[in-house]
Amino acid sequence: LAAAFSRARFAVLAATLLALVAGRAVALLAARGRWVAAALAALASFLPLLGTRGRLAENEVLPAHARPVLRAAAFLAGRCGEGERVLAPWSWGHALDLAGGCSVLVDGFGSMPGRVPFEDALAASLTTREERLVRFCRERRVRWVVLTNPLFTLAETAGTAGLPEEAFLATSGGGAPRVTRLAQATVWWRAYFDGRPAPPGLPPLRVLRKAWTDPQPAWEPAPYGGPAMAVWEVPPAGVP
Repeated sequence: LAAAFSRARFAVLAATLLALVAGRAVALLAARGRWVAAALAALASFLPLLGTRGRLAENEVLPAHARPVLRAAAFLAGRCGEGERVLAPWSWGHALDLAGGCSVLVDGFGSMPGRVPFEDALAASLTTREERLVRFCRERRVRWVVLTNPLFTLAETAGTAGLPEEAFLATSGGGAPRVTRLAQATVWWRAYFDGRPAPPGLPPLRVLRKAWTDPQPAWEPAPYGGPAMAVWEVPPAGVP
């Protein structure tokens, strides 16, 4: 309850606790025949609902930006073998884990498993060499790699992993961001855009296989448009 005053996301947990306490209080008072007190307790627990009714009506049950990850989870459901895992953006880890039934390397708990493993997982798709990402995934039994549009999220991921964001997405004078050659050379960028637009001289991806593409387009402007989400498969070693 105290945490709810410092971080808004804990208010959801606080509301649940308060609802349980209020319900228990009403039940105990009613069981003892104290109907007036029980009615007042029930009224007190109902008042917060009146104050939040407007905000509840404004918010969608399933926002548009969350629909692609649930479709990705539906695709992954039943496709993860024993011990196989998923490498995905950490902010969507819980959804893929719970809705897709697949273990993930990183999720909303961030660096709780350890700062180094967390940063390594974020930086894996930022490599410019496909064989490094494939080796990283196979060592950790990652079969599926979930990608989102890298235009804005790639630089943010790099910053979270402890890398300089400006090396991937440069901004100056308040104008449009400039995508660097390093960003375009990453496996993430080349896989998502099927190799375009990428700096010349880079070999095409040979191991990763695109397995699923979401029909909903991403919000990024042209020429950086693409699917809201895509899934790539890392085949086992020895599979041609």
